[in-house]
Amino acid sequence: RIDAQSLWEATKKKLREEKDQKKLAAYQIIINQIETFRKVVLNPLSHATPMTVMRSEIQRAIDAIAALNL
Repeated sequence: RIDAQSLWEATKKKLREEKDQKKLAAYQIIINQIETFRKVVLNPLSHATPMTVMRSEIQRAIDAIAALNL
């Protein structure tokens, strides 16, 4: 069994091994998006004040993960 954080760290490490600089740059953008969505969408209770998660934010998070195309 592997926890989500370990899986995410391994995924980032694998993506950063890409030799094609254009793909690497695209992966870094996606990684940054997913990092943001992990904080906002996947962990809303970590904020001092409750946040409302919008349907569009959830869809953008799904789209960012799908963009990895792994």
